Amino acid sequence: MLEFSSRRIALSISFGLLFLSQPSYSQSDYFTGAVLDSAQYEKVNKSAPLSRGDFDVPMRFSLKKYAPTPGNQGRQGSCVGWATAYAARTALEASQKSISNKSKVNEYRLSPAYVYNNVRANDQCEGSYISSALSFIQNNGVAPLSHFKYSDKSCVSIPSDSLRKVALPYRIGSYERLFNSGSMAKHVKVRQVLAKGYPVVIGMFIPEDSGFYDTKSLWVPTQLDVDNLAANRAGGHAMTVVGYDDKKYGGAFEVINSWGTNWGDGGFFWISYSSFNKFVFEGYAMYPVAPPAPKVLPVKPKVDLNASVKFIHLDGNELKLASTNSASVSKMIPSLPSGSLFRTEVHSKQASFVYILGGDSTGKFVELFPGKKGLSPQLPSFSTMLIPGPTEEYFTKLDNSVGQDVYLTLISRIPINSKSVLDKLNRERGSLDKRLKASIGDRLVIDKNIIKSNGNEFEAATLGNGVLAHVTYINHVGFDQGYRDVSKPKIVITRPTIDSVDLNGGDGLPVTVKDGVFEIQGFAQDVSSIKDIRITGLDSIRFNSKGRFIATIEANGETKKSLTIEAIDEHNNVSSETFVFNLK
Repeated sequence: MLEFSSRRIALSISFGLLFLSQPSYSQSDYFTGAVLDSAQYEKVNKSAPLSRGDFDVPMRFSLKKYAPTPGNQGRQGSCVGWATAYAARTALEASQKSISNKSKVNEYRLSPAYVYNNVRANDQCEGSYISSALSFIQNNGVAPLSHFKYSDKSCVSIPSDSLRKVALPYRIGSYERLFNSGSMAKHVKVRQVLAKGYPVVIGMFIPEDSGFYDTKSLWVPTQLDVDNLAANRAGGHAMTVVGYDDKKYGGAFEVINSWGTNWGDGGFFWISYSSFNKFVFEGYAMYPVAPPAPKVLPVKPKVDLNASVKFIHLDGNELKLASTNSASVSKMIPSLPSGSLFRTEVHSKQASFVYILGGDSTGKFVELFPGKKGLSPQLPSFSTMLIPGPTEEYFTKLDNSVGQDVYLTLISRIPINSKSVLDKLNRERGSLDKRLKASIGDRLVIDKNIIKSNGNEFEAATLGNGVLAHVTYINHVGFDQGYRDVSKPKIVITRPTIDSVDLNGGDGLPVTVKDGVFEIQGFAQDVSSIKDIRITGLDSIRFNSKGRFIATIEANGETKKSLTIEAIDEHNNVSSETFVFNLK
């Protein structure tokens, strides 16, 4: 992963003059201001892994009609405020209200200064983190531009208490990072988010002396741009992606900038997917606040959550669930022996938040998702979340503690404090039903508000803020020594850290070469013990009977390397997978 210091970026935004009416422009004519830092970026929860089908999106999609007329940040490093508040938040507001008339959209323009003045890095107005701006908007909202004017002459004005109240309705519900900085298929996730109707805020590196400053419609990086990026001669700039077209320029995004309408194509420009993957370092989705709960409870609550929870075995078959006397409780029909592997698929028609707790016969629960994995619990509408992820090839393995296991899936239209729920659940005594009521309280969706349930699918009335607690009981039995395993091991790579976008649309997994070699780690997933793992052309590989393996490979000066990995279990079931690695 590339590392860029905030000092270099701060220096890169301290250049000269505002817009000049010349036939061509240079770096000194424009200011940027995004501090792009990998450690800060990785603090933000990453979007949850979704099924491959969720990445099947239309060939083109655009939110441009909801975007305001591009503004000009002038002689100030305030691009973060312009990208998050002025561009993305305004577009989100207009799209939620279905306002596409440009003059009407401009009436809803939100103030870049309201955000930037509160998150700026210093009093010299030199820059800020995108994540700080998004966090500020989530907690405080944004004032309209008509209420809090922008000036590139100052960044120290602070809103009054009365103005803060005006800003609150313009909060966002949540935000999340979309990809790893080193991913080479970032466009895959950005397309998926845009197709759902949400703008994407990006942090892009603009190389020194780049033709980007003179872009008319499409920015085409030169070899000098690539070399300057590799040499850390680049500054960070925040902008907002408003659309994509798979056919235009071989596949490209349309982006709104903050350098006025005389730059680019009326203030917008296009960037190809390949250039985007190379020069964009950060990407964030911005989501709206969920509809509020009704002030007066209806006599007959309406269904506002259509969801399902499915369990898929390593062999590809769905593990069936049987209904019980309670609409929110199911029982897995087959007993599962220790070592069984399965994945969970949670689907919802509505944008929701998903949390999973696991319990055993002792009655103690732990958080299985999102846990400490740095993942967002956000599930976009009409999407399927994969657990453990990042793709359908990864599975959860039962341990050796036999007895009755409990798989508790919590689904809500708004975020919940899962840590608080977990703590209360483990402190409370009595039946699980009693413990759930004590830990979730009045937000727990009661059985009579679960309109339809058939084991793993349900329709519920959450009244906007309710929490559906779906309980699945699993009869966890000991491993049958006479069991004849006929399933092939399923091989996956676990390190370098895998980004789902590289697996769902990339042409290889990015890996860093050091001293002429690179290391990979993986897992041959199988119910049985693994007796051998081989990599074609490699004499040495370390592995254990549980299927974990590690190997060091010589790069030999290559930029792309293909490796075929073969695993054999104790019943002589053989599987072979080929992985392509992009070496850098």
